[in-house]
Amino acid sequence: EALIDMGIEIDICLFLEVPDEELVERVVGRRLDPDTGAIYHMKYKPPPAEIAGRVVQRKDDNEETAKTRIEKYRKVESYLKSAFGDVAQEIEGNIPPAEVWKLTDAALAECK
Repeated sequence: EALIDMGIEIDICLFLEVPDEELVERVVGRRLDPDTGAIYHMKYKPPPAEIAGRVVQRKDDNEETAKTRIEKYRKVESYLKSAFGDVAQEIEGNIPPAEVWKLTDAALAECK
């Protein structure tokens, strides 16, 4: 309603669908290089050997915090899906990033 009041029309609302267990794994495996700010993942994008010793895990990148974030997100997601059901579109997010981008790009192209 606030968006409508501001004259903003939603053409599409995309939801990247990823199983909760996978989201937790992605968060828990994330590492930060404090020198460069680069983000790595211990499974999906390991840091190069020469910097592996300096990467750190953020304090909030733990399983408990990840599950709490996901629970909050799922509540918002549920509301958004019902509020924007006519323009909501789900995209498989548990596939290689290049494939996610292709699906996202195609969805955005259709709403132009």
